[in-house]
Amino acid sequence: MALGAPATAQFIPESTHDWTSTAGAPADLSEAWADTKTPGKGLTYSVGTIEVEQTGVNPTFSNAGVDNPPGGAVPFDVVRRQVVIVQCVDAAGTIQWQRYFFGTTNVPGARRATNARAISVWEAETAADARIAICGETYDDTLPLSQAPAGFVQNPLLQPDPTGFVAVYNGEGLLLWTHHFFGVPLAFPELLQNQPDCAITDLSIRVEGEGENRRDVVTYCGISSWGNPATGNDWLDPILPFAGGTGTSAGNTDFGPYQWDGIVGRLSRDHQGPFGGLQREFQSTVGGPDQDGVFGLAEVEGNRFVVAGSARELGGSAPPIGFPFTSFSTTVGFPFQVGTLLAFDAAPTRLGVPAALELENGLALGSFDGSATHACDVIVQARWNVPFGLNTVFVVGATNDPDFLVSVGSFTTAGSDTLQGASDGFLLSALDSPVTNQLVLGGLGGVFVGGNDEDGLTGVSSWNEHTDHTQVCGWSVVDGSPQIQVASFFLDAWIHPVRREVFGGAGQDLPAVMGAVHAGNGGSGVAYATGLLFQQPAGGGIGADERARITVVGASTAGAGFPVVGGRGPLGGQDAVRTELDMLPLGVGRTDGTGTLASGAAAPPPPAGYSGGTTPVCMLTPSPFGLRIGRPLPYLQRMLIEFEGANGAGGTPAIWVTRPPDYGEYIVGAVQVGLPATTPVLLDQAEIWTLNSPAFLAEVWAGNNPSRMWQVPFSYTLPTGPLQISVQVACLMLTPVMFAPCGTSQLTTFASPALFYEY
Repeated sequence: MALGAPATAQFIPESTHDWTSTAGAPADLSEAWADTKTPGKGLTYSVGTIEVEQTGVNPTFSNAGVDNPPGGAVPFDVVRRQVVIVQCVDAAGTIQWQRYFFGTTNVPGARRATNARAISVWEAETAADARIAICGETYDDTLPLSQAPAGFVQNPLLQPDPTGFVAVYNGEGLLLWTHHFFGVPLAFPELLQNQPDCAITDLSIRVEGEGENRRDVVTYCGISSWGNPATGNDWLDPILPFAGGTGTSAGNTDFGPYQWDGIVGRLSRDHQGPFGGLQREFQSTVGGPDQDGVFGLAEVEGNRFVVAGSARELGGSAPPIGFPFTSFSTTVGFPFQVGTLLAFDAAPTRLGVPAALELENGLALGSFDGSATHACDVIVQARWNVPFGLNTVFVVGATNDPDFLVSVGSFTTAGSDTLQGASDGFLLSALDSPVTNQLVLGGLGGVFVGGNDEDGLTGVSSWNEHTDHTQVCGWSVVDGSPQIQVASFFLDAWIHPVRREVFGGAGQDLPAVMGAVHAGNGGSGVAYATGLLFQQPAGGGIGADERARITVVGASTAGAGFPVVGGRGPLGGQDAVRTELDMLPLGVGRTDGTGTLASGAAAPPPPAGYSGGTTPVCMLTPSPFGLRIGRPLPYLQRMLIEFEGANGAGGTPAIWVTRPPDYGEYIVGAVQVGLPATTPVLLDQAEIWTLNSPAFLAEVWAGNNPSRMWQVPFSYTLPTGPLQISVQVACLMLTPVMFAPCGTSQLTTFASPALFYEY
């Protein structure tokens, strides 16, 4: 089906406006969230960019205190400027801590602005061991806790240019270290900019090692206006760059001033190391002879990672397409802009004698025919197909290319391959093989996402154990005003749309919004297309947790028209907005507490002592945060049960169920349909919520089939309503398992959450 008109509105547990509330602050200050993550443990971490007039006297944001950064940033008064804010809220939406991030400059009257782009979180059992990394760009020459405490020299005759940064906090909000990306002044500052413009656009943080031997590892991508100078540059110089193929650029190619190109790199820092003890493991350019950029990044198991962005060519009849494509269409027309998806292997940079970064694939997304496509976010679903060792890569963006899906050889569900309006968002999948190090586009499908006007996607996310399930966010123009759209999908042989919703007011509502002052205005990724399609090529703005509940952040000028549920109302101007959604229609919920009753009330949480989720809960350890790079796998991978269609009275629904765990053989499994239980029956610590004796078995199978995933249509006759029906998947194992965190029990049964719906 085409993802066009919104489905039945799903339940919104919370939707709030966030704004500067410091005493005396004007109401018209601009606030915006850029990105968010929900990595488990019930916490939501967001980063954004806000205007403030002072940070020196009791600063507050959303009526809660804000701490200034330690060292290298002097609180200021009576000067409106743009700063970054990092916020942590709990499951109830209560602010736990929030921090400003900004620096200082020694140039009198110079522009003062710092802008956030993305956030990455490595959650841990204790807050002190967790890591939160943010990135963006700044016009300040000195940043707090920077590896270059003296900053860099600005030309006093010129306005400073933006420079990139990465900053890392622990889970208590303590700033640990900052890395500043900048270049040396050019030889002729009166003719050219003082130094290259740069922004770090996305990143991923993880912790390696154990105990005192732990280290932070940050892989990042970004953009630079100088083509990443190969010589004479302290911080943007290529380190172990990749080699270019025939007719393509290498990772150290300098295309000259005002030439926007992408950057990829990695930093690491020992937890016990000295201040500033950072190691730059590699850094390379990703670009060609015209304007290019990379805006989304995701790590794969080991040292491999993928990035998404765009490449542009504006003229010529037979151009040297120098961008590092390893596969692209042979039909070339002008002008064009295509999306890009690249895979790298950084393992050679970590050897005893480091070697160059390896470019595995550089794929073009879209047609070389005068159209425009921009890719801005990407995720990796590791271990999607265990028997064949395959990962799934999902990339999102926006396009006005009606042949986009055809150009990448994508197989789609009927109707979803037709461009609906002036532009559409797209979700595209690729298969990744760690064995062959190859990305294969199109084999699992792609889909346009949008309505009849102008649409695009900025972010893609999923809980890491729900390998068949993904969610996206973006914008959709409705009656002339952009609103926020969200959608969810399941993947088996191709991408299946499950639900889409658009919400907002009469103003401008967008996810993943940057501050007004940032690098790349009119530069990298901005094509000749008009409207919102390439207005600001920001990515992200969405996070998904272990219950498949999503959080979307951005900004709104709609005032009271933007939904407020259990949160703060509008203040004025542009407010930052954060919305949680259960992607389920009215009258449908799960036993983990997501969804709604037919009355509109929230689904009841499971009673004390029960989780309502994948059980036995004890088998989810030793990784309570799911699949994480370099960490032991959970013995039992979480399952998800999802609902497609309106509620029971609105047609024939279907139940989607993620595959069972792949760790062992089982005798039998079943999709059970019956009456819901208030308190479950326990079978070997597995919670069985679908009762009546016996439960109706919608499908039964035998033997181990870890690649199995179901879409179960409810085509049979249900009892006369009104009634509440419950659905669950349960599996009986062939051999009992004894697992230490589960005590001495010999476990033979595991079960998914139960889904209920009322009709």
